[in-house]
Amino acid sequence: MFFGLGKKTKMVTAEEALPGRKTEMEIGVHHHVFGTPLNGTFDGMETVVFGMGCFWGAERKFWTLPGVVSTSVGYAGGFTPNPTYEEVCSGRTGHTEVVRVVYDLQDHVRGVAKGVLGEPRSDTRHAPRQRHWHAVPVVHLLRDR
Repeated sequence: MFFGLGKKTKMVTAEEALPGRKTEMEIGVHHHVFGTPLNGTFDGMETVVFGMGCFWGAERKFWTLPGVVSTSVGYAGGFTPNPTYEEVCSGRTGHTEVVRVVYDLQDHVRGVAKGVLGEPRSDTRHAPRQRHWHAVPVVHLLRDR
């Protein structure tokens, strides 16, 4: 099967996990859209990590939200050190695909207020965006300090 599809009926154990590698995957230095760093800390910014099942396309959804200054994708959890995309998709690493979102809380709140209070309620173009606002209170759990 392609990337082990259909073999993910139970969580892999540490003993069953793929061995992985010592070398970390090389990534770019700056975000392609925002121009901000992909690694490091963001002083005064909030950070949240969303496990969304698949990061393909999910990261893009955050680019249009008010206050977002950087996003990046990767893997969380798991047993396999420095797994590849194919290894994670095999279901044999224990990882999940995640999107890290770094944002300015004040800009985000202002943008949400404008979107909710400053626009006509009959304007249905904003309905898809509003779905994302409901997930935002989770961000208070993880912060760069």
